[in-house]
Amino acid sequence: MLLRPLLFFFAWISFLLGMIGIFIPLLPTTPFLIFSAFLFSKSSERFHQWILNLPIAGPAIKEWRNHRVVRTKAKILCFAMITMSLYFILMNKDILLMVKILVSLILSSVLVYILTRKSMILISSLMLMTLSSSCSSVGYIFEQGLGQFKLQWNSQSNDTLLKDPNIDQKYKDKILLVEDAKKYFYHYFNKKNQPIYSQTTFLADEAVTYLVVASEPTKIEAYEFSFPFVGSFPYLGFFKKESAENFSKRLQKEEKLVTWVRPVYAYSTLGYFEDRILSSFFQYDDIELVELVFHELFHTIFFLKGDVEINENLATYFSAELLKEYYKGQDLLIEFERSRMKMEKSHQEIVRLIHILRNEFNKLGHYMTRKSADELTSRFVQEVFHPQMTLFCQELKLEMDHCYQAKETWNQASFAAFLTYEEEQLEIASWRKGVQGELKDFYFWLDQQRNLFEKSDEDSFVSFIQKEKERL
Repeated sequence: MLLRPLLFFFAWISFLLGMIGIFIPLLPTTPFLIFSAFLFSKSSERFHQWILNLPIAGPAIKEWRNHRVVRTKAKILCFAMITMSLYFILMNKDILLMVKILVSLILSSVLVYILTRKSMILISSLMLMTLSSSCSSVGYIFEQGLGQFKLQWNSQSNDTLLKDPNIDQKYKDKILLVEDAKKYFYHYFNKKNQPIYSQTTFLADEAVTYLVVASEPTKIEAYEFSFPFVGSFPYLGFFKKESAENFSKRLQKEEKLVTWVRPVYAYSTLGYFEDRILSSFFQYDDIELVELVFHELFHTIFFLKGDVEINENLATYFSAELLKEYYKGQDLLIEFERSRMKMEKSHQEIVRLIHILRNEFNKLGHYMTRKSADELTSRFVQEVFHPQMTLFCQELKLEMDHCYQAKETWNQASFAAFLTYEEEQLEIASWRKGVQGELKDFYFWLDQQRNLFEKSDEDSFVSFIQKEKERL
């Protein structure tokens, strides 16, 4: 008899937390409402029917009631937000112990309940695998989740900043440019305008995150970092530079990998969060900023799971082509295109040189050791790569200050990272030639191919496109 009133009490607590979650980013709404509906079903049929008919519950509870599944995105958000909520509650010295125990019990119950429900993919079991796999993985996920939360929490609406007399006008101009580029992007591709970039976050650091790329010493190939519920990536990102450098050192010491750390000034959360304009954007020239915005926005309308290379290359291609439409007929574009052509030629030369080194690695094969691989790479950089790129920059009449390729420290990991983002550009350009019409027509065709690919048994989108073109 005591159980039903207790379930009824926790049902209301869960419901209230869900309502609070509408206004506070730290708390997810959907999981609490689903859990509340479950508890009401065990304690009060009247309130169970009441919550099912609430407009705010929307499709989530109906989907749960009809199909007994929780959407994957809801699970991911639930996992991230409740974990962060528990951390803040438990670490806050001002919260009473009894309150900590009560809220922790509710949050933990909601998390376990949501993660153990079915979804379109086995995300719950994969998350639990991640939790049990290693403390370092959990620590990494928590640190990055906290970093993302800070980006969201510390932002201000663009309207507020534009009216603030203390904000430098040059920053306001950049914000207005981002908003205009965003409006143009979604209108061009006939997509609904998204809330992305409606708020701005001023960072404490120059970059928003730092990427760690690694490679086995005897290969020119990016090491894959795998996470059970999100897939594999040829890099790992850190919001803290110190964390990135420490992780890089650990990979060198424990895994015997070659590493490279580079700053990143923008990235996309692929729709899981409302991305902010970041102060790191403001260091770009106007035309570079518009291209950057187009690049990140493209990820919101086209994304292939588990294929970082093609996603980045497609975003790079479409952002460059759409830039021509945005600045059509302006002298600014003409000068920028001249500079871009020079950079593309230098990038092609870098790819050519990297393949020379990679072929040398392949020739030695199993006979190559860590020591010989490092010596070969170092000798190649000093005797071939740097001199060749210096000469190439001079031939292109590039200022040496802008010829970073001839001065940067290169290793197996940085070479592998460069190939990740450059190798497939020419491939995409060849696809475009086979599609009649404007850039938007090419996108619609590509999106159609993506839908067909996801229904096929093919593992590679590039291979799928090639076979489709051969069939036609």
